[in-house]
Amino acid sequence: TWVNMRLQSLRQPVVACVHGHAMAAGLELASSCDIVIAGTNAQFSMPGVTRGRFCHTPAVSVAQRIHPRKAYELALLGTVLSAQQAEKFGLANIVVSDAAFDEESEEVIQRLASLSPNAVQQGKQGFYAVLHAGSLEEKYAVARSFMVPGMRSADSVEGTRSLFEKRMPVYDNAPKL
Repeated sequence: TWVNMRLQSLRQPVVACVHGHAMAAGLELASSCDIVIAGTNAQFSMPGVTRGRFCHTPAVSVAQRIHPRKAYELALLGTVLSAQQAEKFGLANIVVSDAAFDEESEEVIQRLASLSPNAVQQGKQGFYAVLHAGSLEEKYAVARSFMVPGMRSADSVEGTRSLFEKRMPVYDNAPKL
């Protein structure tokens, strides 16, 4: 459980690549990640109840990602979702072909790695802070507290400059791909 809680607090986005069956703790781990890439034949389930137990801790992270009623159904009935259903309900972000799973997953990861590390890290931190804020007014206040410094950052300046100069941005601390 502590691993799943830690994933959200990491500065870098965490990507789960599901090419098989993510069940119980595997589903808990995948649903704790920021991005979930699923192969077309991937499956998602909390089958504990079919074996005399209930998937309590997996249900926590799943219910953070999808509607609680659907999360409860998965845990209560042991329902198995296809990759397409998981994407529809919000457990998977992207479904890629099984034949090109590695290549398509790598493409998504490389796209993420090509972005401004500062913007991605600040965006992740801000997104989850807004998500956990209380009222709508508090959510906008939290969003502004991240947006204003982000707009003043060197990466933001470089991004705007590159747009006007019709070129790709070059970020000082971007990983070399």
